[in-house]
Amino acid sequence: LELAAAEATLSVARQKGQKAQEVADEARRHANKMQDFLRSGLADLMQQALAVEQQEAEFQRNEEAWQSELDSLVLQQANAMVKRDELTAEVQKHATESRQREAKVAKLEAEFKQVEEKRLLARRSTDALRSEVEELRRTAELRRAEQRRDASELQRRRRLGSTASFAWRCAAAVLLVAVLVAASWRATTEAVSPM
Repeated sequence: LELAAAEATLSVARQKGQKAQEVADEARRHANKMQDFLRSGLADLMQQALAVEQQEAEFQRNEEAWQSELDSLVLQQANAMVKRDELTAEVQKHATESRQREAKVAKLEAEFKQVEEKRLLARRSTDALRSEVEELRRTAELRRAEQRRDASELQRRRRLGSTASFAWRCAAAVLLVAVLVAASWRATTEAVSPM
């Protein structure tokens, strides 16, 4: 009886051992599968970690490039603002100079207008003076012509006067001679008659 019980216990133990072996084999297979799964998962995680590290490195490079570009843009903006301020000052300077030139041009135009008016007045005065001088020249020419006629007339009259004077002198001389001859003849006749 004890032997049967022992055999039964041994059979049960064998079954339990076999079952335990099966469970152990199953557990080993399951552990192997879990190891494979964990290895695969670890490899995936390693790859993902590597990808994340690469992405982080890429992001870092991009961030540095963006920061560099941002710094460059800030410098460009600062330079552009300085240039804008310089150009604004230049534009204001040119605007001031332009206003000054316009004022100068307006002043010169006003002066030119005054000079032009004076020139026109002077021209009118010159034209009037020229007309007056021309009139005086014509009057002087007429007077010179009259003087020439008067001189010619005077000369003609002098010649006539000279001729008439000579004739009168000749006539007077003849008369004087005649009177002298008559007086002499009379004196002669009177001297002869009393005797």
